Amino acid sequence: MSGDINLIARIDRDRHGQPLVILPDRPFNGLEIHPHNLERLGEQLVSIARLAKQHKGKHSTTVVMS
Repeated sequence: MSGDINLIARIDRDRHGQPLVILPDRPFNGLEIHPHNLERLGEQLVSIARLAKQHKGKHSTTVVMS
């Protein structure tokens, strides 16, 4: 399928020895994130995907999740 995103993740430890996931390539360009935050990001991405499927407007919509 055209437009698929290949997600490459490196699992490491931060300077305090805590687990850390690094997403070095597109679309995250070197994002370093702890597992619990990565899980939250995943939940947010799924939510955004669901909103996008429901979006019927003619204009773009910006979604900010925190």
